[in-house]
Amino acid sequence: MPMRNENLTSKQIISFRDEAFMKYFSSLQYQNSVGKIFGQNIVDFINNEVLTKKIVRI
Repeated sequence: MPMRNENLTSKQIISFRDEAFMKYFSSLQYQNSVGKIFGQNIVDFINNEVLTKKIVRI
């Protein structure tokens, strides 16, 4: 788990990281780039397997 810093708690850091992950990998710009390089099947995998997983933190 990331350590807290002077301004943010560990929970806030993880929350930011998780939101940034979802925003980046679900963006059309990223998905179009991946689609051109690796094909639509990889974009489908990202959407159906990676982005649909619920991130569970204890």
